[in-house]
Amino acid sequence: TDTDLKDLNAQLDLIHSSYRINKINISTKEFSSFKWLGGYMTYARILIPNLIDEPKALYLDCDLVINTDVCELFDIPLQGHPFGAVSWNDVSTSNDSFFLLHHQCLAEQKYFNAGVLLLDLEALRDDRFTEKCIDFGAVHGKALPSADQTILNFLYGKAFLPLPRRYNTVISTDRETLVAEQIHDRIIHFVGYPKPWSLFGGIHPNSWILKTVCVWNPAMLRTR
Repeated sequence: TDTDLKDLNAQLDLIHSSYRINKINISTKEFSSFKWLGGYMTYARILIPNLIDEPKALYLDCDLVINTDVCELFDIPLQGHPFGAVSWNDVSTSNDSFFLLHHQCLAEQKYFNAGVLLLDLEALRDDRFTEKCIDFGAVHGKALPSADQTILNFLYGKAFLPLPRRYNTVISTDRETLVAEQIHDRIIHFVGYPKPWSLFGGIHPNSWILKTVCVWNPAMLRTR
């Protein structure tokens, strides 16, 4: 909303560096037959190659705490891979295991979290990435366990480049609590519910991270 943009500009002005925000209006109607996950906006990430006219882009989920320089990600060569993502487990131990194994994915295939994606937009456009994802979702619709993350792992589980795990450290209420040394130089990803900033978020075992890490700390942000 315009109010959100005003608030975001006010925060970014604090870093005293140049930036630009482009507001892109999109429609989610083509996802109406897909699994609902608090709405359909999560599927918007599969539209990125057709929305941004750049060779490369970095997608970041909105439930991240950034405690590192994300510019470093752009220095990672994708070496022909369509995108880079962080994997913490394989298909057999993922929440999508039943679905992916049923659709002939290998149990030992790496499974990635889609909250941080380093995208080769040119390669994805050449591969008809958006069209492939939409076609797959239209067939399997509401059977997708993890929404578009399931789609991406099915279509690109053998093709993505594994990124260093510090770029997507996944934590939730049912995972081991981090200690201060473990949040340095990382992207912290609060998966599941509640989030530390949501109703009842105070019960989150890692809610202290928000009090420790200042997301808008100018020392953590720089431009090139």
